[in-house]
Amino acid sequence: MKRIFEKFIARPFYSLAIIFFLITGGIWSIYKMPIDYFPGLNYPLINVVTQYPGVSPEDMEILVTRPIENALQGIHGVNRTSSITSMGISQVTIEFSENYSITQARQLTAAAISQLSGQLPDGVKPVIDNLGSRMQQIIGYTFVNDSISQADLKALIQYRIKPALLSVGNISKIDVFGGERKAFVIEPNLQKIRQLKISLSDIKNALQENNIITSGRYIEMGYFDIPIRGNGQYKSIDDLKYVKINKSSNNNPIFLKDIAEIKPGGLPEHYIVRSSHLPAVALIIQKADGAGTIKVAGSVQKKLSEISSLLPPGTVVHKFYDQSEILIESMDGVKSEVFFGAILAMLAIYVFLRRWSPTLIVSITIPLALTFALFMMYVFGYSLNMITLAALTLSLGMVVDDSIIVLEIIEKYLEQGKAIKNSIISGVKEIFAADLNGTLTTIIVFLPLLFISGYLSDLITPFGVTIALTLFGSFVISITVIPALIYWKGKFKDEKYIKLNLVEWAINFNNGLLNYSMLHKKRVAIALVFIFIVTGAAIPFLNKAGMLPQVDEGALLIEYYLRPGVSLNESKNVAEQLIDVMQKIHDVDNIYLKIGSPENTYYIENVNRGEMMIKFKDKKYRTETIDEIIENLKHKFSSINGVVFLYHQPTQEKIDESFSGLPAFFGVSVAGDNLDSLTSLAGKIETVMKKTGDFSNIINNSKYLVPQLEVVPDRGKLAYYGLSSFDLFKELSIAFRGKVTTRIVKEQMPISIFLRLPQIDRNTIDDLKMLPVRTSSGSYIPLFKVAKVSLQNILPAITHLNGERELTLIANPLGNLFASVDKLTSALGENILPRGYTYQIRGQYQTLIETIKSFGLVIILAIILVYLILYLQFNSFWQPFVILLKIPLDFIGVFIALLITRESLNISVGLGLLTLVGVSVNNAIILIDKVNRLRKENSMQINDALKEAVHLRTRPILMTGLTTIFGLLPAAIGMGIGSKIHQPFAITIIGGMITGIIFSLNIIPVLYSSFANRFEKG
Repeated sequence: MKRIFEKFIARPFYSLAIIFFLITGGIWSIYKMPIDYFPGLNYPLINVVTQYPGVSPEDMEILVTRPIENALQGIHGVNRTSSITSMGISQVTIEFSENYSITQARQLTAAAISQLSGQLPDGVKPVIDNLGSRMQQIIGYTFVNDSISQADLKALIQYRIKPALLSVGNISKIDVFGGERKAFVIEPNLQKIRQLKISLSDIKNALQENNIITSGRYIEMGYFDIPIRGNGQYKSIDDLKYVKINKSSNNNPIFLKDIAEIKPGGLPEHYIVRSSHLPAVALIIQKADGAGTIKVAGSVQKKLSEISSLLPPGTVVHKFYDQSEILIESMDGVKSEVFFGAILAMLAIYVFLRRWSPTLIVSITIPLALTFALFMMYVFGYSLNMITLAALTLSLGMVVDDSIIVLEIIEKYLEQGKAIKNSIISGVKEIFAADLNGTLTTIIVFLPLLFISGYLSDLITPFGVTIALTLFGSFVISITVIPALIYWKGKFKDEKYIKLNLVEWAINFNNGLLNYSMLHKKRVAIALVFIFIVTGAAIPFLNKAGMLPQVDEGALLIEYYLRPGVSLNESKNVAEQLIDVMQKIHDVDNIYLKIGSPENTYYIENVNRGEMMIKFKDKKYRTETIDEIIENLKHKFSSINGVVFLYHQPTQEKIDESFSGLPAFFGVSVAGDNLDSLTSLAGKIETVMKKTGDFSNIINNSKYLVPQLEVVPDRGKLAYYGLSSFDLFKELSIAFRGKVTTRIVKEQMPISIFLRLPQIDRNTIDDLKMLPVRTSSGSYIPLFKVAKVSLQNILPAITHLNGERELTLIANPLGNLFASVDKLTSALGENILPRGYTYQIRGQYQTLIETIKSFGLVIILAIILVYLILYLQFNSFWQPFVILLKIPLDFIGVFIALLITRESLNISVGLGLLTLVGVSVNNAIILIDKVNRLRKENSMQINDALKEAVHLRTRPILMTGLTTIFGLLPAAIGMGIGSKIHQPFAITIIGGMITGIIFSLNIIPVLYSSFANRFEKG
């Protein structure tokens, strides 16, 4: 091994080959790797969304939700099911065991749904959606043109623009919302059909029977078989006019045109899409899994420009969301942070080395370690995303540590007069074990991340792997490339020193600090314990908590809630007021509005809930930050009564809802069997939440009952008139709901034939009561003669958890989350729930608590693994314990940094603490290793060895620590929107490293001395 190493450092070709390979491989990997916003979420969580417009929650529960739940709960591997059923909408959520992939989960769900054929109402089609699919929505446009009909505009987008964009490739789905679906609308005249004794069902049957294609097989004609095609399809609105419905008393045909108005139009929609105030058609593009966001978005934008000639004159296209813009700006920010971080790290190295040659040699580790990590990430199938980019940025300051230590030890032997080759071999041999263990302790702390389950694992495991790869690469470079470069350069002593007294001053100052610490061990220990307890206890009460840091995405998603049961028109009026307010804000570029949910999609919002996506101008043209705009809007919206608002960043909202299953951060659920009891309990919980004063925007939909008209047939009277319930409700459904009787295809576009009474005949309750129903004798009676029509109040929504009914209140916590929840649970504890009823805190709070527990377990496992590695190195049970005591000491710096910056507690902070477990022990390892060598080789006394080791190691410890701090400084300051993801991590590491430097050089010697005196007696 020694001979191979000697050959390696003596031959430049080997090192140059490594450098060339790493740089080329890294650049090639960047080009090949997909670029995404977040890592793929592969957690097997499936939503089954079903729409049946106009059906009450209780009927939806019986007709749709229960059958779907029963089918899905029987699937092997299902851990949990939950559902929400509201007016015309059902969503059933299934959580599978982690042993199942998302593909398997979808397949099993689809297979179970397919078995429901005949059990669900006619025309009801469940839509399957998985957790990660909404994260793949990367770009959205609105199309506005008031010179053509909304039906023509939607048809153009649906059947011309959409297929052209799908041809781009790497697109899994394109949704088109808004506008109208083309239809020929047939509105019968009630008086005429009564006179002619025609029912609505007769019209429906006639329309279906006259739109037909059939085959008459074929005729043999010489050499040919000539097929016979019967084509009775409707080709135009004129064909509809002459459909025979019945015949008159003199046997003349009665055509459809004689009894109904036939006109071009659209199918009825119970949702609205707007671009600002104007009706619009929205197009939302979902990329294929594994495809790069920036590449796909760029291709879509280019293709849309190429096919713009397909759009009619006057069409205005607005882009209301573009995930690639966020990514590009994030990457620009990361480039700036890496560049300035590298410059600052180099300056920190230069301050200590005071010569340019060794500074540049050590600094080359930065690009080589990063390119090594990039290449290995590509090999392992990772993407470049906000998480992995954060890991690369944050590892910047740590990658030079190994190279600094190797350079320092080689220089020590050079100063002793040894030949350069011997100095390199002796130096690497001496430091190899400690250097390797230091790197392994940093890497090994990420191993327990494998024990974290669920979608949290999908988010944070790539972070740990990326940092581990970068640090491993830096270690390999430090013992191969760096010694070779030192050998080629030769001795540095001939290079001119630039005199700086700062380092010498720091060493002398620390010597005084060490002497004080050694003389006042007990006083120092008590002070540190006190500071640790006080700062640690203050964090949960003074700092907010959340799952992910808030990112300025250049857009804002505002959700507004009205009381359940309001009309679409009323919701639209409120939205128009809000848009008026937002359009007066200078920084707003365009506004996308959606009220309600399109049919046959995975959206589940009713018309009392609207979503407004506000796209802002480029950051350099803005006059306010996102937070300032939100505060401004909150103030202006406060004058609008009866509306609750929720504010989100668009992409973050998708992740937040994925984490919590709720559209808000916090929720309280109460479960039991009886809906009346649940409603009463929900009201009590709302009262308690208001009394605490710690919650705002409390939404308790159960207190708002929704009006419903119920038609109950009198079976005796029905029988008297020769009718059945089926006859009655079939006629009622066509009259008020309407019926797509058949379809035609014109210019490759489907057009529905839609039958329904005109608006004037279905406006009031009296219209419903007076609906003519044909009896078996051919006469007509009003509906109220055979059925009772009553106005009732019903719950707006019904939710289930594992099949059990529950109600959920959502709210925004004010101030500290943990204190608010403590106060709430204490107050709820005084209100004893009836037997069989339970309550549960839900939302991101629940996920956050689980995450904290997971991180706590991971940190404990990481500490155990680090201890085992240290035990193997030092062959001592107490010396590793001394080193590990530095971890809580470094946490003091973290607590102080978080309190000063008021940074929220989130995943980024948790990852910073985990990384600090590995990083914080490195300096202590190097120090104690040196103490042990001095005691063994020079027979020094404990205190003398400690002081000498501290004197010798102060410079490298300061150098590695300050290099890490300066390298992370741009990330801690934040130089782009992506910085918000890793800024808390950088603050955590910097805080820990600042105190870590001081404690490594002063407290570790105190602990070593105390433990040695206790355990080495005799």
